[in-house]
Amino acid sequence: MRRRMRNPTRYALHAIGLAALVYFLMTLDWPALRQGVGRVDLFFLVGAVSASLVNIATKTIRWQRLIRSATSVRISFMLSVGSIYAGVASSSLVPGKAIDVAKPLILKRFHHIPLAPSTTAMLVERALDMLSVAIIFLIALAIRPLAVGPAVRVLAGLATALLVFLAAALAFPGAFLRGVKRVVEALPIPPRFETPIQSVMAGSGTSLLAWCRRENFWPLLGLSLLSLGAEVVRFYCVFRSVGLTVAPWGLTIGYMASILVAVASFIPGGIGVTESFQAAFVRLFVIGEAATGVERGAVLLDRALSYYLVVLIGAAFLLWCQHGLERRELSAVSSGAASDGSLRR
Repeated sequence: MRRRMRNPTRYALHAIGLAALVYFLMTLDWPALRQGVGRVDLFFLVGAVSASLVNIATKTIRWQRLIRSATSVRISFMLSVGSIYAGVASSSLVPGKAIDVAKPLILKRFHHIPLAPSTTAMLVERALDMLSVAIIFLIALAIRPLAVGPAVRVLAGLATALLVFLAAALAFPGAFLRGVKRVVEALPIPPRFETPIQSVMAGSGTSLLAWCRRENFWPLLGLSLLSLGAEVVRFYCVFRSVGLTVAPWGLTIGYMASILVAVASFIPGGIGVTESFQAAFVRLFVIGEAATGVERGAVLLDRALSYYLVVLIGAAFLLWCQHGLERRELSAVSSGAASDGSLRR
């Protein structure tokens, strides 16, 4: 019954996001957009691509560090890169990008790492991302308070609440885990699931305590802030590449606000919502007069570079993993059959 209820909700959220995206595309000024694309500055476009790659590389190093500190397993850089892309693709199917099933499954298949520590690593990764968004958003607002409007004040309250909750959970992991344990104990869980859940919680607790140590937490937070900073640089370069002059702090406020809105909307991948919100707030950070089509085209170009292309690469990597594992299993079966035949002879 729960599964039947979940699917319609997920499909409805996908439909809302796609409808918002279609509306955004229908309201684009395509002649102005073609004119803007025709004079793209390759220097800034290369800068945008480079910043996007720095973002992926930083998240890759963070994922390697998360797994190594919890399991002592060193995963290769390329597998970690593929996992980051695959994670974006898989989380695009989940409301609010709350969970990412790809990375834990990839680690279980390739390194036989149990799901408990890798799933906890994924959740800590999400917490670090949102903590970084809240930190940068509130700092940008403090530096440029004149840019604040009613909608931004609401988001500032959300960011503050998020900052307090996540900082408290990561600063006092023992108390946080005890609270989670009490909540789980109060739930009506069938007896056959009690032992597996307790085992998962024990493994997750050990991993969380390891990550929250000072020597692990600050480097992880630093990498998270660096990756988000690279996203802001990419966003800036995309707008400059189509000839738009932007205010850096206003751009930072608008970009962080779009992430908060996308997560709060629960639309999978923030499809449609992110584009529409950024297009509405584009005047917050664009300086001077510019064609509306060029501004909205810059938003679309950034989303294509930072999200839609990443999803395609992630989906291709997941397909490659699936075919690679099938070939490995077939090879193992064939070699096993050959060895059995030789023993019989």
